[in-house]
Amino acid sequence: MHEAAIAQGVIDEIQRLHDEGVWSGKLVEVRLRIGKLTAVVPDYLAFCFEAMTKDTALEGVDLSWEDVPVQGLCHACGETSQFDKIGFLCLSCGSPDVEISQGRELLIDSLEVSDDH
Repeated sequence: MHEAAIAQGVIDEIQRLHDEGVWSGKLVEVRLRIGKLTAVVPDYLAFCFEAMTKDTALEGVDLSWEDVPVQGLCHACGETSQFDKIGFLCLSCGSPDVEISQGRELLIDSLEVSDDH
């Protein structure tokens, strides 16, 4: 389960941003963007995040996410397709010459911070 390592990475990044003064106050929510090709199970990630932040300053912080679908640009016809499964053939012309343009994301999109201490 690589979700535990990813949760730790998110925690480390949140702490780094805090240490650099990017945010202060009480962290309320962390929003992620998780691409379908990352093979991350968001519910497992949320479970790990909750377990790893227990009894820390981040305990109770909500972890939410946006699922980012797989999308690709066809070099043969120029159309963009969104894919629900592996086997990235252009949905317009059937060409396999597709460049994946999204779906690999795994990043912190935003932090919600309250000024209430």
